[in-house]
Amino acid sequence: MNKIKMVCITTAILATTSIYAQSSSETKTTLPYGDNPNIFKVLAYKTGQAVQNTAEKVGNATEKGINKIKPKVGETWDNTKTYTTEQAEIARDTTRKGIDTAVKKINETKDNIVGTSGGNVPIERGNLSDASMSSVPSPTTVTAPVITAPPIAPAQNASAQEEPEITKQSLPLNNASAKQTTSNDDVGVPR
Repeated sequence: MNKIKMVCITTAILATTSIYAQSSSETKTTLPYGDNPNIFKVLAYKTGQAVQNTAEKVGNATEKGINKIKPKVGETWDNTKTYTTEQAEIARDTTRKGIDTAVKKINETKDNIVGTSGGNVPIERGNLSDASMSSVPSPTTVTAPVITAPPIAPAQNASAQEEPEITKQSLPLNNASAKQTTSNDDVGVPR
């Protein structure tokens, strides 16, 4: 039994060394630029790997930076939208107030110039010889309703009262020393 154990252990040890020898030769990797490459092919491959690694590092750093500032930018954008909305509402309200004030002033001015319809106009009575700025108050003030009348049409009898037509006339010149010739174009023009 001892011999059988010994044979098994020796076989196991010898078999394992051959397995390790085979696996080490299979793990050998071939380079992408071949076994005996040109120096420029090797430099191009190494430069490409360096550029690729740098691009990946820059991409990762950019993503980290974007993730850091994204909440702040989003908050600022929301604040900007809110502020713009508030300012638009304020501007709209101010514009409405301005329009209302302008319409009110226009109506007041119109009422002052034309008079209010249906309102009462104060009439003061007094002597015509009294000055308008006298220290004596006017004796009575009576209010009378305003009556609006249609505009007065021009007289239909306009053809009966025609104005005379003005004509040009030439005045004689009494200057005997210098005779001037006159043409029909200069008739009626004073000299």
